[in-house]
Amino acid sequence: MTGLVGAPPHGIVDPARAARRRVRQLLRTEVRLLRRFHVVTATIIVTALWVAVLLLAPAGARRVVAPLVLLTDVTALSFLFVPALLVLERMEGVEAALRMTPASASERIGVRVGATAALSLIAGAAVGVGAGLPDVAPRLVAVATMSVFFGLVAAAATGRAATLTTFLIRAPLIAVPLLTPALVYLLGLADAPVLDVSPVTSAVDMMYGRWHWTGLTWQLTCIAGVALLVARTPVGQPAAAAPAGVRRARRRRTHPGRYTIRAAVGSFARTDRRTLPADRLALMLLASVPLVALVVRVIGTVGVDWAQRRYGVALEPYLPLVQVVLLVIHTPVIFGALSGLLLLEDRDAGLLGPVAVTRATVATLVAYRLAASVLATALALGLSLPVAAVGHPAGVAGYVSTAVAAGAASVVPALLIAAVARNRVQGVAVMKVMSLPLYLPIAAWFAGAPARWLLAPVPTAWAAWAAWAATPGRAVAMALGAGLVSAGLAVPLVRQVVRNPNRS
Repeated sequence: MTGLVGAPPHGIVDPARAARRRVRQLLRTEVRLLRRFHVVTATIIVTALWVAVLLLAPAGARRVVAPLVLLTDVTALSFLFVPALLVLERMEGVEAALRMTPASASERIGVRVGATAALSLIAGAAVGVGAGLPDVAPRLVAVATMSVFFGLVAAAATGRAATLTTFLIRAPLIAVPLLTPALVYLLGLADAPVLDVSPVTSAVDMMYGRWHWTGLTWQLTCIAGVALLVARTPVGQPAAAAPAGVRRARRRRTHPGRYTIRAAVGSFARTDRRTLPADRLALMLLASVPLVALVVRVIGTVGVDWAQRRYGVALEPYLPLVQVVLLVIHTPVIFGALSGLLLLEDRDAGLLGPVAVTRATVATLVAYRLAASVLATALALGLSLPVAAVGHPAGVAGYVSTAVAAGAASVVPALLIAAVARNRVQGVAVMKVMSLPLYLPIAAWFAGAPARWLLAPVPTAWAAWAAWAATPGRAVAMALGAGLVSAGLAVPLVRQVVRNPNRS
């Protein structure tokens, strides 16, 4: 009898042992999901690219850039993939089935956040060791705490969102208040204690290789607070009903009579006009255009004086590079990625299959999405350049050519996501992998004329060259080049999407 003291009676399951078993099963499932949706592959590719970039950078620049990579890329894994997986499970009915199992929502989210944080920690270690950074320990601790923190914040922000687009709209409202104090501290604009209210501020300090014990305590406290919030907040629901606008459209839009492509495009446009405002996607895009343009304008005026006065750095010669990164390349990448995610949502919602057997065809829907992306990108950039006070040596022809080139380049990220990814989670992974190559053309600023042509297969390179063109003729030629390169890349990708409308 002595040996049985503390053991549960026969037939009664030990709760602690059962919980450990559930966690192990959930962890195995989570690892399979991360591998199945190519999250691990995407992380390996992006990490290897960043290590290569850091090794090629001068030692001084490496010490400055590495913490930014750890903050904005490595720790962002949880913020991207935790909500993507939650929304996917919700749309496929997996979440409803999991609620019938003994595993609680807190256990499921905890394991998911822990798995993605472990992946971030491995990536952070690879960046730190591969780039030869000193004092790796505090950097990795900060990566671990911020990965868990961002993952829990993303889970809370996902809430009852029925689509990934809904979360992407909420993301800036969460990320900006958390990151702004850290960026103010990082840029040396201020050093007030109030900046430490955001746990990201002390984490950035640790990512520079400096221990910050008070900040670490505050980070752990914030993690505990967000975890409590997630545990008490319902983060799931059955699949949401269609928005009211869509239901009204289904009742009203019968359109008897002869079919035309114009009628099909009009139907797609009416549906988007009703559904996109409900997700506030159009509002987010419209708001982002003047905000980024104003940031570029501030950098070009106050930022130049501040950099010279505080650090003795002449920023003015590099303004064309900053303008290209934040406007000419960023705009088509973002608009194209969102168009690709919308195509994935059309597929996941079961829309592409029925459209494929109608006279409208999937090709018409894809063409409509791409045309909308090109038009939105060109208009957004055309409005942003004057607001940002960006001058062009080629005048009006240069402005128009740059906007056209950026619009043409936007179809490539849209099609890469739609053609390669099978669902939203893989779409986020593809978006993460393709971002760095699409921003790679900034290297043309430092490369010689012959070496620049190695970047010719990248469509955003032609948009950058159009922005830097010295004459109207050269600007127009760069816009034509952007159109030809984008069309050449788009043809096989469009075929892949059209031939496999129900790919899953």
